[in-house]
Amino acid sequence: MHLWLHRRTYEPLRVRGTLDPAENTCAGRGEAMTRVLMGDFEALHRLGLEEILRVDGIELVHSTSSDVLECLLQALPDVIVLDLDKRSTGELVHLIVHRFPRVKVVACSSEHPTMRVFPPLHYGEFYESDLDPALLTSAVQA
Repeated sequence: MHLWLHRRTYEPLRVRGTLDPAENTCAGRGEAMTRVLMGDFEALHRLGLEEILRVDGIELVHSTSSDVLECLLQALPDVIVLDLDKRSTGELVHLIVHRFPRVKVVACSSEHPTMRVFPPLHYGEFYESDLDPALLTSAVQA
């Protein structure tokens, strides 16, 4: 399995209009925060993923509507976590990776405990892995 993961720089912060990278660092340690937009999930699935992703260095942003693209434009996340079990996810991933190529997409399935990671700037290429808490956190933060 090949991992095409890169450590994000402060470039996305400048796109958001933040001039001072210290505004988006983790507890004074100088590590960049990863902004994660949670897509639309069933309640139990969402709670489990949120519990896994509540770690230092991750800022969770919740979508307030079913329109993930609208939330993406407002939140400007580094990573979007989507429900792989929904029929519309494939089309949504295609739109995101082509319109917002610097955003990483992680699509998680609760039916088959797997995840697909679409690294930034790979325009639809992905790798698939078990949906394991440590692997999910690593995929989101890398």
